[in-house]
Amino acid sequence: LVGYHRYDREDHMQLLNELYEIEDQISNYFVPSQKLKEKVVDDYGRVVSRKHHKAKTAYQRLIESEKISAGVKRKVEKIRRGLSLVELRERSEKIQNELFKKTF
Repeated sequence: LVGYHRYDREDHMQLLNELYEIEDQISNYFVPSQKLKEKVVDDYGRVVSRKHHKAKTAYQRLIESEKISAGVKRKVEKIRRGLSLVELRERSEKIQNELFKKTF
């Protein structure tokens, strides 16, 4: 995401914090992942096959959860409605470019 440059100044840290906040939103609201449902192991302890649940985003899992209160779900849904993947990617790229320019 940011390479192997040295980021040791205060302005670098602010940009990195902004960048990671944006990337957290992207991964939590837009990037699906599969959770392991079942793993089949043979007699020797080797994994033979794996079965996964359908891919869902962290946001979808939270909304479907019965352990989360309705108030929290409404708050998260409101946040999600205000997000655009295209805008988040553009902001992320802009911050990455700015960070790269400041390192040299």
